[in-house]
Amino acid sequence: GTYAFLVGVGWFEGHRFTVDQYLMEDFDGEGAVMWAVGERVKRHQALVTYNGKRFDTPLLQTRFHFNAIPVSLDLPAVDLLYPVRRIWRQALPDCSLSTVERRILGMEERKSDAHGSRIPQIFFDYARGRRRKQMIPVLDHNAQDIVSLASLLGLLGQMTRQPVDLDLDHPLAWLGLARLIEWGGRAGESVECMENALLHARDSQTIYTISTRIARLYKKEGRLDEAVAIWESQTQNLLAYNIHTFIDLAKHHEHRKRNYSMALDLTRRALQFCESQPMVLERSRRGERLKERERLLRLIPDLKKREERLIQKLGGTVPRSEDES
Repeated sequence: GTYAFLVGVGWFEGHRFTVDQYLMEDFDGEGAVMWAVGERVKRHQALVTYNGKRFDTPLLQTRFHFNAIPVSLDLPAVDLLYPVRRIWRQALPDCSLSTVERRILGMEERKSDAHGSRIPQIFFDYARGRRRKQMIPVLDHNAQDIVSLASLLGLLGQMTRQPVDLDLDHPLAWLGLARLIEWGGRAGESVECMENALLHARDSQTIYTISTRIARLYKKEGRLDEAVAIWESQTQNLLAYNIHTFIDLAKHHEHRKRNYSMALDLTRRALQFCESQPMVLERSRRGERLKERERLLRLIPDLKKREERLIQKLGGTVPRSEDES
């Protein structure tokens, strides 16, 4: 029951970017629209979309099939929503394309636009010959989306090619870019991005989040002494958000240093916190605080097993736990 009544396609020819729009004049014209779109798609080797993985691509493939047009959209595809979320999810109020246009691409707010919820009704009126001028902002909305995709693709390409030359002003955007680059297998450049993130960070929890990821990458690269130095700096105070640092450092002292006394001390500090803090958090009705309480409670069984195992390694009488991780 969903018609692809307007499809916009943009592509580069040299340094020129062209946008074609295919508008269905009435319901019986969808076949012609889909044939024209299919002919355009056949000329290209990849697709770039924004949330197309979940919406545009499956919808268009369905309409091709429904209209008996033998075109497959099983092409190499880049859905820009996902890298945008990875980089700016914590730095923007949302990751809608309009927000990205204003806050990231520096575009002015659209003056001629149609709200997405109104577009189906505008088309129904258009197909019935009523208020046909209302379709103009819909066409403009569609064309601007495609131009914005081209701009965004260029920006993301520049960011991932030369990340250290960027001027991002939000530490969590640096952190998101570091995660994207790490996912691409470039751990060294990822660490540089995280170090830039630390330079922009101000609050203690953000600093902890960034330094924890740096420590994890150091460990992955075999730079264990540097990772341990970060963990030790993070264990000066015990808070709900840094509890896992105590666990990581306890594992290090148990399995690598064989310093069971230090490992036991760290484990007990974490265990005592996890057992006492939930009683405080239980009085709060805030959803996030209740989630924090549940996270702490889930850690208790594993911490108790670790405590028992370490006591035995130190010559105690507590039975050996099967968990050796």
